[in-house]
Amino acid sequence: MQEEISMIEKNCIWELVDRPPDKNIIGVKWVFRTKLNAYHTINKHKARLVVKGMLRFIVLIILIHLLL
Repeated sequence: MQEEISMIEKNCIWELVDRPPDKNIIGVKWVFRTKLNAYHTINKHKARLVVKGMLRFIVLIILIHLLL
């Protein structure tokens, strides 16, 4: 997780700013995954920071397109 945070800071992916009073804060969560090699032994551990709730938004868009 610390490596991922370091890469986010190094690559200037985002910057920390004050929240505007008329905007909501989006939730985030860490997703952890263990990568295995061909022999099914642990190759590396991966972590990434993802936005919460975007899956519901994507499903809603797909449903709208299917209904149209």
